[in-house]
Amino acid sequence: MSILNSSVNKKISVKLSLNEINEIKLYIKGAVDGFCNINNGETFSVRRLFGGDNGNWNGTPLQAIYNYYVSVGADNAKEKSAIDVGVLLKQVLSDDVYWEYELIKGYTNEYRRIGRK
Repeated sequence: MSILNSSVNKKISVKLSLNEINEIKLYIKGAVDGFCNINNGETFSVRRLFGGDNGNWNGTPLQAIYNYYVSVGADNAKEKSAIDVGVLLKQVLSDDVYWEYELIKGYTNEYRRIGRK
């Protein structure tokens, strides 16, 4: 199933500058490309790319999302940050001019690079 569907138009809740959002998207694109180049054909998710051992966002553009939610007093800043990163990930994959991706829907959405466009 292609990820090009209406859910790609979902908006993030975080209030950041366009420059910050573009920097975050570039960071996400780099993480996706790096993962796919090393793990050809394997699925990935926000949790796999940016959680677990990669969950410390300090020093990365993703930290701005978490900082925003902390600054507005959100009780669940980590969860809200992950949701926004998920929306941005889907946008990055949809906007990729070189590669196509498959969406595997589940409790945690996963994606797989399926070939060149």
